[in-house]
Amino acid sequence: MLCQLSYSGALRYRSFYWLNPLRIPPLTSQTTTVQLDPGILAEHERAVLTVERSWWLTYRSKETAIRAELTRAPSTYYRLLHDVIDRDRALSFDPLVVLRLRRARRTRRRARSEGRTVSSPPN
Repeated sequence: MLCQLSYSGALRYRSFYWLNPLRIPPLTSQTTTVQLDPGILAEHERAVLTVERSWWLTYRSKETAIRAELTRAPSTYYRLLHDVIDRDRALSFDPLVVLRLRRARRTRRRARSEGRTVSSPPN
């Protein structure tokens, strides 16, 4: 993509870098794209599900397991976990954990919308 500028009657051309401060090259027919298999989880997504499956076997607290195994803050872990359990490929990787987490999230959301705590029974 070229931008045509006029300075005192002379035409000058500037590349797309002038308009694009992040230096992202434009898509051309020569650009190759990498397609990931939609059925395969990324390594960090598998690690999140693995920690969720087995943290209670080796650690006293979940926060300790998250920091030791993933070297992430618990808030980052939970944000990533909620993104991962929405994916179908996570369900194919570990169906028991994913279904348990989806059910727990659905229960918490329902309780919150009804104005009660999760531990109190529904009316």
